[in-house]
Amino acid sequence: KEIEILKTSNGKDLLIYGSGKLVSSLAKLNLIDEYRLWMHPVAIQKGRSFFGDFRDLPHIKLAFSRKFNSGVVLMCYKAD
Repeated sequence: KEIEILKTSNGKDLLIYGSGKLVSSLAKLNLIDEYRLWMHPVAIQKGRSFFGDFRDLPHIKLAFSRKFNSGVVLMCYKAD
């Protein structure tokens, strides 16, 4: 409930870095307006799903993407 109050109040944007459980919880409540995913050119054999155990993934659309000289790609998705 506190996040909903912060979201509707005037002020700066809220930003979350790398907290999968928190992002998953907020996404389930439709409290996230934008996802910015940074993809680094590395290969790993194991990892966690970004959206965890979601049954219904949030409806998002790619707003823009940007490729950097390092090979890193930024993808910005907006919630519908």
